Formats: sequence, structure tokens, C-alpha cells
Amino acid sequence: MSKRNLAGAVLAAAISLGANGQAAAALTSNVFGFAVDPLVMSTVSGDAFDLASLDLALGPKNPPGPQSETIFGLFADSHTDSMTFDVGYGFHPRTIGWSGLQSVRFSHMPGDGYLALDNIRYATDAAGAGVVDFEDRTAGEVINTNFKSGKMNFDLYWGVVYGPANPVDFPTGVPEPATWAVLLTGFAGLGVALRRSRRLSDPQPA
Repeated sequence: MSKRNLAGAVLAAAISLGANGQAAAALTSNVFGFAVDPLVMSTVSGDAFDLASLDLALGPKNPPGPQSETIFGLFADSHTDSMTFDVGYGFHPRTIGWSGLQSVRFSHMPGDGYLALDNIRYATDAAGAGVVDFEDRTAGEVINTNFKSGKMNFDLYWGVVYGPANPVDFPTGVPEPATWAVLLTGFAGLGVALRRSRRLSDPQPA
């Protein structure tokens, strides 16, 4: 293989890392992403609820680097609280630990970027503990009004259910093993070619 072809292989491998230098991985379960306006979550029944934790990730159309996400809690006794997280690529659990909530509001990402949610762990006095994982929604579904998943209600302007049936790759932040293999093979081959070229260009003894 020529040095030009090897360089092309390395470049192709780098491109395969996805947007912003991140590896893209196909989703294996449904998640929900929203953009433009904030998302407000409450119980379908209107009862107070506890929010234990949830998984957050950057969805499509985000600029490079982690983004700041602030969630705001409105409690049944009318006081408020907030938490701010640095959200990056790939889903990570975030501990919330709020009790007696009336609603939770999620701020949206800059520009057209999506914030993605999954595995929202909540509890109510009437229904007990539960998890919203959006498996009761249809992958690829575009939502531009309020909708329900599990015992929770979501009020928003624009969102999409992503999942295996909706072929959108989410950046993971860590190159997949196959991507590393292509990169390492390309760099190794390029090194061999450079050494061989150097030997051929060195003056030969008379």
C-alpha cells in the first residue's frame, strides 16, 4: 500500500469517530431528546413525586465539548431548587434526590442542540417507585405537545423519541474498539511505509 493510500485509511478512520471527534454508537433502547424550549415533567395524576436520579446525555446537533444543563425543581410547598450538571456525550446517571416535587423543568441546549433523557427514577405515594425509560413510546416519534410515559407527564414544544428503530447514532465520547483497531492498523502501516521509504532513500554502500 502506498503512503497516500495509508494516509487515506487513517483519515477515513478519523472521520469514523463521528461529529466533534466522538465515536457514534447505535442506540440499543429508546431515549427521549428535546430541543428549542424547556421541558417540564410532572405526574399524570398531579400528585407530588420524588425524583431519585436520571440519565442525561447530549443528543444530536450539539457543538463540541460538554454543555451546562440546569434543572429546576418546583416543590409542593412552593419553594424551588436547582442543580447544574456538565453534560457530555454518552449517557451517565445523575443523582437528584429531591422529594415532594410538583414539577421539574429541564433547560434546553444552545442553538438547535438536543438534550437526551433516559431512566428517570421517580416515586409517588400512590404508585410507589417507577422508571421512565420511554419503551412505551414509538422510536422515531416526533412530539410537539405534552405526552405521557409511565406515570409521568412531559410538557414541551419539540422532541423526538430515539431508539433502535430510529437509525440515529448518538456520540458516545469514547471510540469503539473497532474504530481503535482501524486507527492503530493505519498508523502502524504508515510507520512501516515511512521506514521502508527512508531505507530506500539512504545512500547504499559501494
